[in-house]
Amino acid sequence: MKMGKYEEARAHLVLSKYVRQDKGWNIKEAIITTVDDLNKILDDNKEPATLKEALKICQSEWSAILGKSEDIKAKTHKNRDAKKGLVGKISLGRDDRLYCFINTDDGQSFFCSKSFLPSNIMDGDEVCFDAIPSFDKKKSKESWKALNIRLCT
Repeated sequence: MKMGKYEEARAHLVLSKYVRQDKGWNIKEAIITTVDDLNKILDDNKEPATLKEALKICQSEWSAILGKSEDIKAKTHKNRDAKKGLVGKISLGRDDRLYCFINTDDGQSFFCSKSFLPSNIMDGDEVCFDAIPSFDKKKSKESWKALNIRLCT
């Protein structure tokens, strides 16, 4: 709004509204009020009718801000290929944690749910595994999640 991009601001707020609605969360009064104010500024009530429509407007703005013409969706972790036939060593960490990591010789670390491990696994065991793209919420960056974990023979 401060940049004078009222349609884009409205799309972001409407996107927030649709996500909250979809998740069953409360829609904050400030969101509703600001969307109404933007409708008045724009002299229309043509806010995005769907989450998909709002997202498309937002993605276009994000691309412009990033200075990149390529589609943002092409950069998402879901579009990266899975890795197969990897080898690494298990680092189980603390017993009270439900997750652990697999570290490869080239320095990569793969997140792993302990429930995916074979029952006879020990800290430091060499395992073979596959990995799929994931997102590390704690570090707010793309990462990998280990699957199909088995002891190497």
